[in-house]
Amino acid sequence: MQFRLTDLTLHWVGIDDTTPPGHIIAAGHDPFGDLRIFLWVGSTPDDEAYRGSLLIKRHRAVAVCGPDGSYVTGAGEQTAHLARLADNGVPQADD
Repeated sequence: MQFRLTDLTLHWVGIDDTTPPGHIIAAGHDPFGDLRIFLWVGSTPDDEAYRGSLLIKRHRAVAVCGPDGSYVTGAGEQTAHLARLADNGVPQADD
């Protein structure tokens, strides 16, 4: 699902140890009030640079959403999910 920056409530934007190289992440709420970790390529959030997001429920990622609306569900390790989105923008289930 594509989210426009103007529709997001971002609480933190930056780089941490889960951020893929050459990307930036943000923690915030989508237009539906759900907590997500958003991923963009580059150093600044930008609608055209959006790579996807992780839906966070009960303090863990429960869905990985690509920019084209594709998604996979299930718990997983945040760093691995973000790396997969950064690589090709398409969520993949854990092997």
